Amino acid sequence: MARNGLSRIGTIVKAEVEDVLSRIENPRKLVNQMLIDMERSFDQAVGEVSRAIANEKVIERRLRTAEREIVELQREAEEALRRGMRRLHGAP
Repeated sequence: MARNGLSRIGTIVKAEVEDVLSRIENPRKLVNQMLIDMERSFDQAVGEVSRAIANEKVIERRLRTAEREIVELQREAEEALRRGMRRLHGAP
């Protein structure tokens, strides 16, 4: 009977130890998973920032091209206006 009681106590102690160990392991796993998730989010953010920088450079190039075209069209319009004024005044 004493042996049976000790066996039951041993089983209870083992169960408690397993319960405590599982509680300790779960937070570790949770923290590890959180770190993995944070690294993935960071990598994703870096990728998005890189794409944004690349898009900004493309837009800046397009803007510079448009600005050059504006200057050229303005020059051509002024030249056409001068030619039209000369014709109005009888100059070739």
